[in-house]
Amino acid sequence: MRRLVVAALLLCAATWAAAELCPAPLALLIRSAERIVVVRVEKISIETIEGQPFTVATAAVTETLKGPREARIDIRLPGGQVGEFVMVVPGAPTLRVGEQYVAFLALDQNAQFSTRAFRPINLGEGLFALIVKNRRTYAVQALADAPRRFAACAVAAEQCAAQAGAMVEEVTAFKARIRAALASGNQ
Repeated sequence: MRRLVVAALLLCAATWAAAELCPAPLALLIRSAERIVVVRVEKISIETIEGQPFTVATAAVTETLKGPREARIDIRLPGGQVGEFVMVVPGAPTLRVGEQYVAFLALDQNAQFSTRAFRPINLGEGLFALIVKNRRTYAVQALADAPRRFAACAVAAEQCAAQAGAMVEEVTAFKARIRAALASGNQ
């Protein structure tokens, strides 16, 4: 039974990955987010509700662009592994210890959880992996495998951005656009 469920989820994920995505514009992410922070993932854990796994990433906040300043924050995503059971949720990125992100977050209001955590706006749309390429750091939207494709791309960063299939921008310019939108009241 578990293999059947995992196979069905993988089939859905493959179908989702092949679908044409239309990500939310940056202005909508900024307005929707209660917090916009730059984080470094320090620890990954799993919570379950009624047998469904949720991944919780505990992250150090290295910069706060919107919302109150905190040293650490928990980010909860649907899916994860419990024993041999793996649940993959289309659109939910995989976070790894040591990786850095610009995160557009809202408080997870689900009362079934025992711990306070935030969820990314629209799953991978609200997380941007920070990837160094040619000695410059880029914010790559964590849709499907866009961060991996961008990192593995062997041509110029601009060409890699076009091939990633998601929003990609040099991180200094990306944060400047966020700050400008917040300063102008477009939030």
